[in-house]
Amino acid sequence: MTSIYAQCNSSNWEIYYNSKNKNMKGCDLQKIRLRKINLEDANLSGSNLNNSDFKWGNFKGVNFKESNLLEIDLRETNLINTNMINVNLESADLDGANLTGAKLMNSNLYFTFLTNTILNESNLKNSDLRGADLTSSSLINSILDSINFSGANLHKANLDKSSLHNSNFNGSDLSNTSFHDANLNGADFNGSNLMNSNLRGADLSGSKFNHTWITNAEFYGANLNGVKSYGLIGEPKSLPVGWLIEDGIFKPE
Repeated sequence: MTSIYAQCNSSNWEIYYNSKNKNMKGCDLQKIRLRKINLEDANLSGSNLNNSDFKWGNFKGVNFKESNLLEIDLRETNLINTNMINVNLESADLDGANLTGAKLMNSNLYFTFLTNTILNESNLKNSDLRGADLTSSSLINSILDSINFSGANLHKANLDKSSLHNSNFNGSDLSNTSFHDANLNGADFNGSNLMNSNLRGADLSGSKFNHTWITNAEFYGANLNGVKSYGLIGEPKSLPVGWLIEDGIFKPE
């Protein structure tokens, strides 16, 4: 990730925002407080917004590509259709933000707060969400392939109809989470908590369920072909037709 951090800064950013194409590329806006700011459609690629407070701001359509957003405060902001490819959002706070249609591929969201966020139809492929908090977030119909969710909290999150091919949920809290009709082919659920979760109609082929809590989880209509399981904990609410659990293992009848 390379950043410019050039002439645009906290004292003159308005000049750059009002310029042709709203070009604020490489802007240094670290450690400032600009709540309710309107930067719609700005080009902030390669910028440094480390540890700044932009709560309630409007960033619709903003290009943040390859920017440093470490520990930034983006609570309840409008981030619809933003470009956040290859950004650093480690330990950032995006509680209640709207990221519908956002692009966050290959980004660092390690221990990021994404509680109550809207991430519908977004793309986070290959991103790092280890330890992230996505409690009650909505990620419907999103591209979430090959994401590392290990240790993350997705309690009551909605991931219906999303693609999570080869994603890692090792040790994650997925209780009361919905994966209805989601593609979870090759996903790793080892050591995770799926209590009261909804996996109805999900493609779980080739996924791993070693020492996974599945009490009251719904698997009706799910594809369990090729699943690797061992030491399953608890009794699910439902299973696909033709499947049972024996000695802690998913087995076809």
